[in-house]
Amino acid sequence: MFIEAQTKEIVSANILEVTAGTNSYQGGNYSHGGRTLFRLKDLACTYWSIKVDGVSTNHPSEIEIVLGGDCEAETFLEALEFTSRVLREKLRSTDVGHGKIGYSTINADIHE
Repeated sequence: MFIEAQTKEIVSANILEVTAGTNSYQGGNYSHGGRTLFRLKDLACTYWSIKVDGVSTNHPSEIEIVLGGDCEAETFLEALEFTSRVLREKLRSTDVGHGKIGYSTINADIHE
């Protein structure tokens, strides 16, 4: 199954490669063939961990999510837009000169 995707290398103190693409709209759910790809690859110095079904993995070299179906493409896009909005707001509230980052009180299940 072909998914047209684009890749971007993002360079800072770490180097992260992101790939995203979709072949949706295919007219329905997973069985209609629609797939959406989201991949992150550590190219240098990225510290991260992931949790899948309660099992943590530290320092993977690559994370890939493939969603099946048209609605899944739409809801995943909405989730990424929400994430982008929240992170931009939080990073704007960073007081870089004093090394402080402003956080609201949310109890997230963060694992390290």
